[in-house]
Amino acid sequence: MLKNCRCIRNDGRRFRSICGVLVGKAGCRFSSGYFCHVNGCDVMATVELCPYGSLVVAADWSDETQPNLHQVMGIAASSRTLAQAIIPCHSHVTLDLGTGCGILALLAAAHSEQVVAVDSNPRALRMARFNALLNGTTDIEFLEGNLFEPVRGRQFDLIVCNPPFVIAPQQIYLHSHSGMPLDRLCETIVRTAPVFMRQGGYCQLLCNWVQLAGADWRARLETWFDGSGCDAWILHSHSEEVADYASNRISNLAPVAAQREKQFNTWMDYYERERVEAIGFGLVTMRRSNRSSNWFRCESWPEMVGPCGDAIERGFVARNFLEDHGDRDLLETRVRHAPNLQWRQDHDISDLGTAVHSSLHFTSGLAYTAKMDSAIVKFVSRCAGDRPLSEYLRETAAISGEDVCQFSPRFVKVVRRLIELGFLLPV
Repeated sequence: MLKNCRCIRNDGRRFRSICGVLVGKAGCRFSSGYFCHVNGCDVMATVELCPYGSLVVAADWSDETQPNLHQVMGIAASSRTLAQAIIPCHSHVTLDLGTGCGILALLAAAHSEQVVAVDSNPRALRMARFNALLNGTTDIEFLEGNLFEPVRGRQFDLIVCNPPFVIAPQQIYLHSHSGMPLDRLCETIVRTAPVFMRQGGYCQLLCNWVQLAGADWRARLETWFDGSGCDAWILHSHSEEVADYASNRISNLAPVAAQREKQFNTWMDYYERERVEAIGFGLVTMRRSNRSSNWFRCESWPEMVGPCGDAIERGFVARNFLEDHGDRDLLETRVRHAPNLQWRQDHDISDLGTAVHSSLHFTSGLAYTAKMDSAIVKFVSRCAGDRPLSEYLRETAAISGEDVCQFSPRFVKVVRRLIELGFLLPV
């Protein structure tokens, strides 16, 4: 691997031969300076090869001592997170906005008839094009330009974007820092994307957003979607105080302690001027909808167990179902339990005796947990889509020893939440 060939001496011919095989597979001509620097028999790699599943992609070797604005990032943690969250529905045309090394475009190609990859960094496009050829993918169109400019007038079934979302006072890397104030880039993408989405199409992007002093950050995020014609689901991973946020990111940018301190002070001054107290992390998923009114949902991101794109898509279906059914109508519908559930019972032993707590857990996807009494757990386990919920209401009330009329409001509330989280699926 090039990553393990940082510097090779006295065997430059052999290294050039290895690179020639890789580059020849991609149909490109090997040239010193792009994949490596060759000086006689000394060879210094400038790229690394990063495996991901059955794919292998090239990206720039990271060198924090010499930051390069146009550096092409490899498969970072954010790329892996978004890759696990992409909705794997069949797509006629998918847009990878800010493709970088092209990993998301390559993954999207598996369920898309055509993929369009856009980036404003010429080096990134060249690297992504090489990676497509290296992996034998030919149905990706590469376009250079800023954000949506190269695809004006076109619409897509799926838009994926891992933008340069780091909120910083200056631009250091194109792949991380937008150069726009605060979270303006993410807001711009959210507000612009609907024009480029087909009816029923999705847009998914990872975001950082500011949490301003004295302001409700959820209400602020919700304004991004005003008039968008899209339903929106925000999965909030976590938030960091600005001091922690700055320190964590600067540690990767400034190798010398004195430089880190100077950078830290600059960042903190910036946050203080802009009244930023904390910065949130999360996933935005939007769906273009022709509904008379759109919904906005913001909640904590549960643990991901493997790919969760299917679970996200089911979440949109479930929320629309709940919006369309009042309580009385809901009781006449049929549901089935999700296939990937696990029932757990915890026994707490104390001097007062033993207390038993029941809960349901997902074993894959968005691993929500729901605590509930055993009567509700048994109700969920019996749901097979063959009977209306009204029958289960009467049975569960009888098991609980309660009057049906008094039990009904609580039962419906629980059922709504179980459908919203995906434990119960409408049929």
